[in-house]
Amino acid sequence: MMVLHRKTGRKVFYNQQNSGLPSNHIYSIISDGKDGLWIASLDYLFHFDIAGKRFAVINEDVEGRPVQKRPACCLGIPVNASG
Repeated sequence: MMVLHRKTGRKVFYNQQNSGLPSNHIYSIISDGKDGLWIASLDYLFHFDIAGKRFAVINEDVEGRPVQKRPACCLGIPVNASG
């Protein structure tokens, strides 16, 4: 994942080897409007705190139940015809 700092033009690259990123295969990124990004991979949902530069894997829903891994098609993420 690459983060571009708009004011400086500086690019920061994150991957499994240099950060807490749980997967190098990202399918969707959505801003939460509060200096954070929600990121979906095939096996994980995680949150990136932009200011703190930290990843947090989401393992439980709001009621404390374990989050089950689901294929991208069941997460509302578009899947193309080839897969």
